Amino acid sequence: MKKAFKYIIASAALLFVAIYFSSSAFAQNVQYDKRVSGPDGNGVYTISLEAYVTGSLTVDKTPNPADIILVLDRSGSMDDDINGNEVSWGQDNVKRINILKSAVQGFVDSVIESNTKIKTEDRDVHGGHRIAIVWFSGRSLNDNNAVYTGIQGLNAFQNVEDLSTVTESYDEFYGYVYNYSAAQVRYNNRDLLGVDADGGTIAHRGMQRAESILNGETYPSSSKRSRVVIFFTDGEPGGWNYSGNDFTVNANNKAVADGVISAANSIKTSAKYPATVFSVGMFQKADGTVDATTTYLSYTSSDFTGKTAMPSSSNYVAVTGDKSIVVSSAGALANVFASISESTTGGEYDAASASSVMVDIVTNSFSIPTDADLGSVKVYKDTCTKASPTAITTFAPENATGWVDITDKVTLKTHQNDPTNTPEGEVSVTGFDYGKNWCGWDQSANNGQGGPHGNKLVLKIPITINEDAVGGPNVETNADGAKLIIKDKDGNEIKSYDFVSPTLKIPVSIWIQKQGLVGDDSAVFTLRRSPFKGFNPSDPESNKWETFTKIVVNEKNMVEVTDDKGNKVKVVKISGLDPDYFYKIEEDAWGFGYTYQNGGIHYTVGDNLKNPFVFVNTPKDVKKAEAVVRNVFEERTTEIQTNSK
Repeated sequence: MKKAFKYIIASAALLFVAIYFSSSAFAQNVQYDKRVSGPDGNGVYTISLEAYVTGSLTVDKTPNPADIILVLDRSGSMDDDINGNEVSWGQDNVKRINILKSAVQGFVDSVIESNTKIKTEDRDVHGGHRIAIVWFSGRSLNDNNAVYTGIQGLNAFQNVEDLSTVTESYDEFYGYVYNYSAAQVRYNNRDLLGVDADGGTIAHRGMQRAESILNGETYPSSSKRSRVVIFFTDGEPGGWNYSGNDFTVNANNKAVADGVISAANSIKTSAKYPATVFSVGMFQKADGTVDATTTYLSYTSSDFTGKTAMPSSSNYVAVTGDKSIVVSSAGALANVFASISESTTGGEYDAASASSVMVDIVTNSFSIPTDADLGSVKVYKDTCTKASPTAITTFAPENATGWVDITDKVTLKTHQNDPTNTPEGEVSVTGFDYGKNWCGWDQSANNGQGGPHGNKLVLKIPITINEDAVGGPNVETNADGAKLIIKDKDGNEIKSYDFVSPTLKIPVSIWIQKQGLVGDDSAVFTLRRSPFKGFNPSDPESNKWETFTKIVVNEKNMVEVTDDKGNKVKVVKISGLDPDYFYKIEEDAWGFGYTYQNGGIHYTVGDNLKNPFVFVNTPKDVKKAEAVVRNVFEERTTEIQTNSK
């Protein structure tokens, strides 16, 4: 399943203003995000999708070659989730290291696509686009092994024609499946993203390696090639002894920051081969925060030149959202890397139009309520409030002046108002002209004094948890196909962008359907559970399966429900279980002591788990009484999934 990411999405601004090396035109750049909030007092969650474009016109659709160096953090904290929490087994998808790998893979895919558009006459002796990847961590200030060298092809430019990407891994049960942590960029059959998170944030070694890579290059005088360095980190520079946001109180940590800024400045101001530097930090910070970390990112980036060390605290600055960027969600990180890719490698396109489409598809664990009292799908435009040509692109806060309900002014299709053409759970919006509503600073406004321009589209969808949702700690809110499709004025698709799926933690609900019961027979099940913390599927002996409850299934305690196929079936329901546990269902001995031969069904983390769990009796060719034969089970169950494509 393409980009079926399972993230916990935190609220984040879409922070990026594009710059272009292959064209002097101020071109459009697409910004998009998706998040979920709630529940409210009625148990309703709200999905919010938003999108806008920056810039008003595009004139050049032919990119020039670019040399791009990715300087990437693989310190130990990259094994945590976005909020800095320890990640339990089965939740690799929310690790920062894997979120970064996926964003980088998407970046490389975009650069590879752009490479095909470079004209032959614009290529130099190095060909088209090239990418180098530098991973850093380290143990101490002077750790000479801080830059990872264990993979052939790292720390050197590679032509993108020689790179390939992989998003699937092989599972013995399911075959080839999409796996968030399987994102790869391959060179000579080696994965350039095949690193683990470990160590401290000895970032200056990574930036110094980028400087040496650029200094070792030779370009012909006629080359149109641009040079770009993208620096990513998730933590304050230095070792493990941080001191809150002001890491500069520790001399070693400040030395690392100064080393990054100094090396970046040498790259930016090189008389031989100057490059543009972007710095991206994954931190939980409010918009407009001014502290040591935002200053570190700003001074590292091309927002500043001539800076070689951290300033005093009285001179701290915020990130601009232009070349220094803070993100606090997986979606925002993927968006930033996509934006930088489009900016640095060209590939601009004609103005987006009103025929562009925003589509969301709610996964089968949730429903859009039909009760009007629980809310309805709404479309808004939110006014751009950018304060100056160099400021971050901002928007009016929700429910403030500047928010306009345009639900009746666009074409909104849901299953409720268009059941023939719109499947259940799908929502689409057309009729919003992204090109005319471009967001940014319009210097021609206010008699040449300048002013903010444009609006972003916001789609809000109420959702409720389906009764048959199995639940879990990271249940996706959108299914495959949720995307933003950008079209030109003639209705031709230019490009589509997949929305990253925010997830919710919802209680586990298990329905047991027992087939083969006769008369007043009963089947007895044991429900066991084991916490995620310390769970190790390769060492079952280490997993502590505590007995949670006994479940009796017979005609007296069954209730009738509708399964996912629309069939009426009778089940026993167990609801409200803690989603931070794995659950195992085992059928106990009954009827002459026969037991279920497989040791039980396991509920584990995954997509598209379906209720009910079905236990099937299968008669065998044995010479026993019918009452015994009915209790010999075949070695499988139906409707059980522990992972998904």
